[in-house]
Amino acid sequence: MILRNIKHLLLNLRQEGGVETLYRLCFRFLRINSFDVFCLDLSNINFVGDAFLPGAVVKEITEKGLQDLREKYVQLPSEFYINKLEPEKKYRCFICFFKEQPALIVWFCDGMSSGFVDIASTDVEMNHIYCRKEFRGHKLLQHTISVIVPIMKAEKIRNVVTVVNCRTIACIKPLKICCFKRIGRLKRFGIFTWKVPIIKA
Repeated sequence: MILRNIKHLLLNLRQEGGVETLYRLCFRFLRINSFDVFCLDLSNINFVGDAFLPGAVVKEITEKGLQDLREKYVQLPSEFYINKLEPEKKYRCFICFFKEQPALIVWFCDGMSSGFVDIASTDVEMNHIYCRKEFRGHKLLQHTISVIVPIMKAEKIRNVVTVVNCRTIACIKPLKICCFKRIGRLKRFGIFTWKVPIIKA
Protein backbone atom coordinates (compact mmCIF):
# COMPACT_ATOMS: atom_id res chain seq x y z
CA MET A 1 0.00 0.00 0.00
CA ILE A 2 2.73 2.50 1.00
CA LEU A 3 4.89 1.61 -2.01
CA ARG A 4 1.91 2.00 -4.34
CA ASN A 5 1.10 5.42 -2.88
CA ILE A 6 4.71 6.53 -3.37
CA LYS A 7 4.65 5.33 -6.98
CA HIS A 8 1.38 7.18 -7.51
CA LEU A 9 2.84 10.38 -6.03
CA LEU A 10 5.95 10.23 -8.22
CA LEU A 11 3.82 9.56 -11.29
CA ASN A 12 1.61 12.55 -10.50
CA LEU A 13 4.66 14.78 -10.16
CA ARG A 14 6.02 13.59 -13.50
CA GLN A 15 2.78 13.75 -15.46
CA GLU A 16 0.92 16.66 -13.89
CA GLY A 17 3.48 18.84 -12.14
CA GLY A 18 3.82 20.11 -8.59
CA VAL A 19 0.71 22.30 -8.40
CA GLU A 20 -1.74 19.59 -9.45
CA THR A 21 0.02 17.03 -7.24
CA LEU A 22 -0.20 19.36 -4.23
CA TYR A 23 -3.91 19.84 -4.91
CA ARG A 24 -4.45 16.08 -4.96
CA LEU A 25 -2.53 15.64 -1.69
CA CYS A 26 -4.47 18.40 0.05
CA PHE A 27 -7.75 17.00 -1.22
CA ARG A 28 -6.95 13.58 0.20
CA PHE A 29 -5.04 14.29 3.40
CA LEU A 30 -6.33 17.62 4.75
CA ARG A 31 -9.99 16.69 5.09
CA ILE A 32 -12.30 13.78 5.72
CA ASN A 33 -13.82 12.91 2.35
CA SER A 34 -17.26 11.37 1.94
CA PHE A 35 -17.97 8.94 -0.89
CA ASP A 36 -21.28 7.70 -2.26
CA VAL A 37 -21.57 4.09 -3.37
CA PHE A 38 -23.70 3.62 -6.49
CA CYS A 39 -24.97 0.41 -8.06
CA LEU A 40 -26.46 -0.34 -11.47
CA ASP A 41 -28.53 -3.54 -11.46
CA LEU A 42 -28.13 -4.94 -14.98
CA SER A 43 -30.62 -7.76 -14.37
CA ASN A 44 -33.48 -5.32 -13.91
CA ILE A 45 -32.88 -2.36 -16.13
CA ASN A 46 -34.67 -0.76 -19.05
CA PHE A 47 -31.94 1.75 -19.63
CA VAL A 48 -31.73 3.40 -23.03
CA GLY A 49 -28.97 5.94 -22.84
CA ASP A 50 -27.40 8.21 -25.40
CA ALA A 51 -25.19 5.75 -27.27
CA PHE A 52 -24.62 8.26 -30.07
CA LEU A 53 -22.69 11.47 -29.54
CA PRO A 54 -21.17 13.28 -32.53
CA GLY A 55 -17.40 13.17 -32.38
CA ALA A 56 -17.27 10.55 -29.59
CA VAL A 57 -16.09 6.95 -29.90
CA VAL A 58 -15.78 4.52 -26.97
CA LYS A 59 -13.24 1.69 -27.21
CA GLU A 60 -11.99 -1.04 -24.92
CA ILE A 61 -8.22 -0.58 -24.87
CA THR A 62 -5.60 -3.29 -24.55
CA GLU A 63 -2.42 -2.87 -22.51
CA LYS A 64 -0.47 -2.29 -25.72
CA GLY A 65 -3.02 0.26 -26.87
CA LEU A 66 -2.63 2.10 -23.59
CA GLN A 67 1.14 2.11 -23.92
CA ASP A 68 0.86 3.54 -27.43
CA LEU A 69 -1.38 6.34 -26.13
CA ARG A 70 1.04 7.13 -23.30
CA GLU A 71 3.87 7.46 -25.79
CA LYS A 72 1.81 9.68 -28.10
CA TYR A 73 0.29 11.86 -25.37
CA VAL A 74 3.10 12.19 -22.85
CA GLN A 75 1.20 14.41 -20.38
CA LEU A 76 -1.73 12.08 -19.72
CA PRO A 77 -2.75 12.12 -16.03
CA SER A 78 -2.06 9.25 -13.64
CA GLU A 79 -5.49 7.72 -14.25
CA PHE A 80 -4.13 6.47 -17.57
CA TYR A 81 -1.49 4.43 -15.68
CA ILE A 82 -3.69 2.52 -13.22
CA ASN A 83 -2.73 -0.92 -14.56
CA LYS A 84 0.92 0.00 -13.95
CA LEU A 85 0.25 1.26 -10.44
CA GLU A 86 -1.91 -1.72 -9.45
CA PRO A 87 -0.55 -4.66 -11.51
CA GLU A 88 -1.94 -7.20 -9.04
CA LYS A 89 -5.50 -6.43 -10.12
CA LYS A 90 -7.30 -7.57 -13.24
CA TYR A 91 -8.37 -4.36 -14.92
CA ARG A 92 -10.26 -3.60 -18.10
CA CYS A 93 -9.99 -0.16 -19.61
CA PHE A 94 -12.44 1.82 -21.73
CA ILE A 95 -11.57 5.17 -23.26
CA CYS A 96 -13.92 7.68 -24.83
CA PHE A 97 -12.19 9.44 -27.69
CA PHE A 98 -13.63 12.86 -28.49
CA LYS A 99 -12.61 14.41 -31.77
CA GLU A 100 -9.96 11.66 -31.99
CA GLN A 101 -8.39 12.66 -28.65
CA PRO A 102 -8.37 10.41 -25.54
CA ALA A 103 -10.87 12.40 -23.47
CA LEU A 104 -12.28 10.16 -20.73
CA ILE A 105 -11.06 6.94 -19.16
CA VAL A 106 -12.95 4.36 -17.10
CA TRP A 107 -11.50 1.27 -15.44
CA PHE A 108 -13.36 -1.90 -14.47
CA CYS A 109 -12.06 -4.29 -11.85
CA ASP A 110 -13.21 -7.86 -12.57
CA GLY A 111 -14.09 -9.75 -9.39
CA MET A 112 -11.80 -7.60 -7.25
CA SER A 113 -12.46 -4.47 -5.26
CA SER A 114 -10.59 -1.19 -5.15
CA GLY A 115 -10.71 -1.53 -1.37
CA PHE A 116 -13.69 0.72 -0.82
CA VAL A 117 -16.38 -1.96 -1.14
CA ASP A 118 -16.67 -5.73 -1.37
CA ILE A 119 -18.21 -7.08 -4.56
CA ALA A 120 -19.53 -10.44 -5.67
CA SER A 121 -17.91 -12.51 -8.41
CA THR A 122 -20.85 -11.66 -10.68
CA ASP A 123 -20.28 -7.93 -10.24
CA VAL A 124 -17.70 -5.45 -11.50
CA GLU A 125 -16.46 -2.24 -9.95
CA MET A 126 -16.13 0.84 -12.13
CA ASN A 127 -13.43 3.13 -10.80
CA HIS A 128 -10.70 5.65 -11.59
CA ILE A 129 -13.12 7.62 -13.76
CA TYR A 130 -11.38 10.65 -15.20
CA CYS A 131 -12.27 13.20 -17.87
CA ARG A 132 -9.46 15.44 -19.06
CA LYS A 133 -10.20 19.07 -18.21
CA GLU A 134 -10.33 20.34 -21.77
CA PHE A 135 -13.08 17.84 -22.65
CA ARG A 136 -15.42 18.38 -19.72
CA GLY A 137 -18.98 19.56 -20.32
CA HIS A 138 -19.69 17.27 -23.29
CA LYS A 139 -21.62 14.53 -21.41
CA LEU A 140 -18.86 12.04 -22.17
CA LEU A 141 -19.38 9.90 -19.06
CA GLN A 142 -23.08 9.51 -19.79
CA HIS A 143 -22.26 8.51 -23.36
CA THR A 144 -19.50 6.11 -22.28
CA ILE A 145 -21.78 4.30 -19.82
CA SER A 146 -24.43 4.03 -22.53
CA VAL A 147 -21.97 2.17 -24.73
CA ILE A 148 -20.54 -0.05 -21.97
CA VAL A 149 -23.84 -1.22 -20.40
CA PRO A 150 -24.83 -3.51 -23.32
CA ILE A 151 -21.34 -5.05 -23.26
CA MET A 152 -21.62 -5.85 -19.56
CA LYS A 153 -25.13 -7.24 -19.93
CA ALA A 154 -23.99 -9.52 -22.75
CA GLU A 155 -21.25 -10.84 -20.45
CA LYS A 156 -23.86 -11.73 -17.78
CA ILE A 157 -22.59 -9.15 -15.31
CA ARG A 158 -25.28 -8.58 -12.67
CA ASN A 159 -24.22 -5.31 -11.07
CA VAL A 160 -21.87 -2.44 -11.80
CA VAL A 161 -20.71 -0.78 -8.57
CA THR A 162 -18.85 2.51 -8.33
CA VAL A 163 -17.65 4.78 -5.52
CA VAL A 164 -17.66 8.52 -6.16
CA ASN A 165 -16.58 11.45 -4.03
CA CYS A 166 -19.68 13.34 -2.91
CA ARG A 167 -18.20 16.61 -4.18
CA THR A 168 -17.90 15.45 -7.80
CA ILE A 169 -21.35 16.51 -8.97
CA ALA A 170 -20.19 16.31 -12.59
CA CYS A 171 -19.76 12.56 -12.10
CA ILE A 172 -22.79 11.90 -9.88
CA LYS A 173 -25.29 13.54 -12.23
CA PRO A 174 -24.61 11.28 -15.25
CA LEU A 175 -24.59 8.21 -12.98
CA LYS A 176 -28.12 9.04 -11.85
CA ILE A 177 -29.22 9.72 -15.41
CA CYS A 178 -27.86 6.28 -16.31
CA CYS A 179 -30.03 4.61 -13.61
CA PHE A 180 -27.34 4.08 -10.96
CA LYS A 181 -28.84 4.03 -7.46
CA ARG A 182 -27.10 5.26 -4.34
CA ILE A 183 -26.78 2.32 -1.93
CA GLY A 184 -24.43 3.62 0.74
CA ARG A 185 -21.85 6.11 1.91
CA LEU A 186 -18.35 5.83 3.37
CA LYS A 187 -15.70 8.20 4.63
CA ARG A 188 -11.97 8.37 4.07
CA PHE A 189 -9.08 10.29 5.57
CA GLY A 190 -5.72 9.71 3.91
CA ILE A 191 -5.22 5.95 3.76
CA PHE A 192 -7.94 5.20 6.33
CA THR A 193 -11.42 4.22 5.15
CA TRP A 194 -14.53 3.86 7.29
CA LYS A 195 -16.89 1.46 5.55
CA VAL A 196 -20.61 1.24 6.14
CA PRO A 197 -22.93 -1.70 5.45
CA ILE A 198 -24.06 -1.68 1.83
CA ILE A 199 -27.78 -2.35 1.39
CA LYS A 200 -28.93 -2.53 -2.20
CA ALA A 201 -32.04 -0.51 -2.91
